[in-house]
Amino acid sequence: MARQSGGKARSLVDRSIIRSYTTLVDAYADLVPEYKSWAASPVIITIEKWDPERIARMARRIRKVGVKRSENRIKAYLPMDELARVKKRIHSQKKADASIRFGAAEKQGGGYHGKERGDYCLIAGSIDGKRLNLFYRSLEMIGGFGYDLVLIDELARHLDFEFRSVRFHAARAMCFALRGNSNETFYPRLNKILGIYHE
Repeated sequence: MARQSGGKARSLVDRSIIRSYTTLVDAYADLVPEYKSWAASPVIITIEKWDPERIARMARRIRKVGVKRSENRIKAYLPMDELARVKKRIHSQKKADASIRFGAAEKQGGGYHGKERGDYCLIAGSIDGKRLNLFYRSLEMIGGFGYDLVLIDELARHLDFEFRSVRFHAARAMCFALRGNSNETFYPRLNKILGIYHE
């Protein structure tokens, strides 16, 4: 609980979210319809029809928006020896079944109010057939989510594998819709890349 200036306690978490969507665009349009802060715990979001080709196009455009941020995310989260292990395992099976350990290097930076960055948000994954499960300590739904699309595309490319469904499991998720924050400029760009247009 956090205390407001009037002394009343308010929850830092607005709700829990457990939802299934047909497409990534459907999910994002529903979960982040406006630039407004919120928090939820726990969060489980399933995208039933993951379109690898469309995601790859979106990921390329996101990479152009933030080349350094994309490269840093890939470097921090995708250890090449782990990807080689997972690739060998899933390509030697009739039905893909593997765990993935994320986190390749020590992360740098202080994040929002010195709390988030510096520790791993995406901690593990599993592949079950054509479904990718991602497990998060925390998931930020604008910049974090957007740049994770780059990460998922890169993961698929390294594994030489197409995911057909993705499920995001987060102990907590939040939107940091702060004024003057990088999310303020990234949010409309991400919506345009995803093909979401708000009136």
